[in-house]
Amino acid sequence: MTLYELLTLQPLFDGHSREQVVGQILGQEPARPRQVEPRIPADLETICLKAIEKDPNRRYSTAQEMAEDLRSYLTGDTIKA
Repeated sequence: MTLYELLTLQPLFDGHSREQVVGQILGQEPARPRQVEPRIPADLETICLKAIEKDPNRRYSTAQEMAEDLRSYLTGDTIKA
């Protein structure tokens, strides 16, 4: 979530109550980062979306995997996501 918020300057889900936020988490997909801020590079959006994927089998398995993709992005290499 933090990467999403850093990129978009908006919360992933926003609500007036805990129940409202939980309902959004369970029932909605967040806006894609590039829909919120079009200047976000596509590869960085891909990394962010993989990190917040609801299906655990489609998320990064470890923080190390995500860190490797972020390093690859920063160095201009191909990301795995």
